Amino acid sequence: MNTTNVWLRTLDLHGLNPGNVEPPEVVGGPPKNGTQQFDISRKLYDINDPRFDIDDLDFGERLGVDQARLEVERGEPFGGTFPGGVKIHPNGGTSDEIEATLVHEYAHYLQDLVGTDQLLRRATAEGGATYVEKAYAQQYLDDVDPVRDLRRQYANTKKGGTALWIGLYYFGYRHFEQRIDSSDEVWAVYEAPPETFEQLMHGLAPDEEPRGVLNVSVDSTGPTQTVSMGELFLQTTLRTELERPVASDAATGWANDRLVVFADRDVYAWTIRMDDESNASELQTALRSYLDAKATYDGTVWTAEQTAYRLVRASDETLVLVVGNRGQVENMTVSGSDESVTITIDAASR
Repeated sequence: MNTTNVWLRTLDLHGLNPGNVEPPEVVGGPPKNGTQQFDISRKLYDINDPRFDIDDLDFGERLGVDQARLEVERGEPFGGTFPGGVKIHPNGGTSDEIEATLVHEYAHYLQDLVGTDQLLRRATAEGGATYVEKAYAQQYLDDVDPVRDLRRQYANTKKGGTALWIGLYYFGYRHFEQRIDSSDEVWAVYEAPPETFEQLMHGLAPDEEPRGVLNVSVDSTGPTQTVSMGELFLQTTLRTELERPVASDAATGWANDRLVVFADRDVYAWTIRMDDESNASELQTALRSYLDAKATYDGTVWTAEQTAYRLVRASDETLVLVVGNRGQVENMTVSGSDESVTITIDAASR
């Protein structure tokens, strides 16, 4: 494989002039096999507050969406980028598979996106690189289809963290496929990227289907943060216990969500607003089925091991899933409307 030729072809697919881009250094990495773990927690919560220890936040784990674990076998090349270059682990793959991996990393090198720690940015970056990789494979390679492999992996895994990780690539690719017609148009998406996972998953531009209004206020003495988890996380959570089509249908109709994270309490409150009452009812039914499969219901809360779960219909369009220590879950009060929800921690549990 001539890495220079691959670089020039990749530039051409991006519509770029070789004279305007500094080529990256290409280095090889050692073979690996076994299980690779990707800790998604820091990307999942997107909190930069020293009062919160990200390593202690376990909301995803309690819902079945924990570390991504990908089985890497011999014959599966992979790579990465670093400032000024790309690193490729051939790992016993075929020459065409290694070449496709190199194209994917070249595409990342060209993106030069500002940070991919946040999951939505990561999905956009991986989607663009996969779109270019597939375009290259169709033109230059035989029997290599990265999207076919992603589709198979995404359909077959029941592990929440792994499904979420692969979903970043799969739905990221589909977003580009729905918004552009050729690889030299990826820049249009980079310049106007999706602002929600709903937009990413359904091929919508950032001015289409904006978030529904949702204000969540908290009556609590300790520090709190609110973050959005998004439609992909909602769908991934449901599919850990339900069939994928059921999870997908129930998550579709997402309008907005806010997860309240408490710095000094063992409890979380996840408020989800749907597009309308019908979608909210469908989600409520799916969440009840999910909780019935995951935990034991006693008429008040669901419990599994040391975690309690409580589902509250706050309004026609809005639901709140409370997760954590049973005492704090039971003593949390939820009230509000479609657009505004108040979370109150009872004084006895403060």
